[in-house]
Amino acid sequence: KEAPGATLDEALAGFVRDRRLLLVLDNCEHLVGAAATVAKRLMQAGAGVQVLATSREALRVAGEAIYPVPALSVPDPQALPDTATLLQHGAVDLFIDRARAVQPGWAVSGEDVATVAQICHRLDGIPLAIELAAARTRAMPAAVLARRLLDSFRLVTTTDETVAPRQRTLNHLIGWSHDLLQPTEQRLFAQLSVFAGGFTLEAAEAVCADGLLPAEDIVDGLAQLVDKSLLVLDLAQGRYRLLETVRLFAAERLAADQAGALFQAHLAHYLALAEQAGAGLQQADAAPTLRQLDGERANLLAAHANGLGLPGGAPLALRLCFALRAYWLRRGLLSLGLDNLRQALDHPDLQAADALRARALFELGQLCRVRGRHAQARDALQDSIAIVRALGETQRLAMLLQPLGLAWASLGDMAQALNCLEAAVAASRELGRPHQLVSALVALAQAHRLQQAPDRAEPLYLEALAIAQAAGDGQAEAMVQVNLGMAALLQGRVEEAEAPLRAALGTALSSDDVQLSLGVLDLAFGLAAAQGQPARAWPLQHEAEALCQRTGLRRDAGRPSYIYTYYAQDYEVLLAGQLLGSFHTEAGQAWATHSLTLDLAAGQDIAQRLREA
Repeated sequence: KEAPGATLDEALAGFVRDRRLLLVLDNCEHLVGAAATVAKRLMQAGAGVQVLATSREALRVAGEAIYPVPALSVPDPQALPDTATLLQHGAVDLFIDRARAVQPGWAVSGEDVATVAQICHRLDGIPLAIELAAARTRAMPAAVLARRLLDSFRLVTTTDETVAPRQRTLNHLIGWSHDLLQPTEQRLFAQLSVFAGGFTLEAAEAVCADGLLPAEDIVDGLAQLVDKSLLVLDLAQGRYRLLETVRLFAAERLAADQAGALFQAHLAHYLALAEQAGAGLQQADAAPTLRQLDGERANLLAAHANGLGLPGGAPLALRLCFALRAYWLRRGLLSLGLDNLRQALDHPDLQAADALRARALFELGQLCRVRGRHAQARDALQDSIAIVRALGETQRLAMLLQPLGLAWASLGDMAQALNCLEAAVAASRELGRPHQLVSALVALAQAHRLQQAPDRAEPLYLEALAIAQAAGDGQAEAMVQVNLGMAALLQGRVEEAEAPLRAALGTALSSDDVQLSLGVLDLAFGLAAAQGQPARAWPLQHEAEALCQRTGLRRDAGRPSYIYTYYAQDYEVLLAGQLLGSFHTEAGQAWATHSLTLDLAAGQDIAQRLREA
């Protein structure tokens, strides 16, 4: 109540002066300055006054404590839990509650679990978005709703006239905050939609800076967007992220004349990052580089897709495929690498029989071979060799002959295999390329192993080991050690396999290299089997097979015969009979569990790291 002669501010101050109260100011972002002034004056007027303000932007008043309200927890659609665990996620619980409000009795059936998880994940756990989407289950099945949300968020609306206009659609909710931005902030906000899965400050400066927004102003613009709750900053990772709902809103506001240049800048930045990372993957400690590429995987895939759609972008997209091959191999993402490479090879701008296509066919052959598609690998590599010879670039033949020889070996044509591999070794020696020579020597040794000639294979492995050690190539050295251990086992020198296993194990644990880890698991299996310890051997082989299933990796031509050797020597009976039979007794289960805990810690560590990668 206003007193005569007093202003409204004075009347409010007098009202709160001697009271203890909590004052709630809701939706302050549209009048931040006025809300801050009111809050400050009232807290100064009454010592017992506390203010709770909801806003997408801080009021910046002395004594203000900011509590970011998190989105509801959402399940990972790529790793779905059981239904009971799924219902513990706040987003899922809200979706079901709101769906039942419009359709009593609505329930999540077994087949709906993945669909509801996908919807909640797509909507970033935003309560309003989930409520609006759940209301649509009255008119369409959840599966249809999920498919429609992949294209737009127009379904996330309400016709309830009692709801404030800014809360009737998801676009209105985000637009309310967007309209409060300064023009330069709106421009940066739209530009950031080019990023997928988050970005660093350096990436934003490289991609978004232009004549209207200098690079040195980007950091201030990002800070403003974080302050206004339109951008999320992960301090631990040093990365920014637009929620997917917000990113799509921003993309709709990207001017057509900006988009082309922005996508070009995005492609150029991530191509440079991938090509620079290639050197890091050759280092003894490649784990930091692998983690960096893991964090940028979504951007790398987006850059590739955008490149294929940009004028003149296809060659750059193909270069990105080249740069990422080692990463796909290390992470066991072979199908992803193959899909990207085939998309590029099919592009109309990349059909000329030139050096670029020859390189692409070589990369395709390598990925097909590791994937176990040996006939496709042979065909791609032969096509590449034909182009290289036509261009007169015979110095590149050594690089092509080695995987072609392995493909022939896997197809059972050992005469062709040996011809290719011996030529690859000779050419690599002549060119003086240590890494290439190591690969060629190992491949030739594997061919001799296939021909039951381990005495001819071992000297080649030893030469390859010496070259890898001299070159400081830790990954190549570890892989040669794996092969040396297998060669020793095949010749009955069981004790000599332990040292190579220990040497390779440390690198496998530190590098997260799935190919090397598969080799270590196979060698450990063979050693345990040769020592007559089936309780140790069986789980290791199980982990190796699971790794192959999960990643699409296939063993090289020499590995299956090595593994079969130990299944064939009555170990199959031991593994499938004695060991599994012992599990039917309580004592047998305790013995096996104890054995695995003590003896397979390293193997399980490798497997766990690979599952988490």
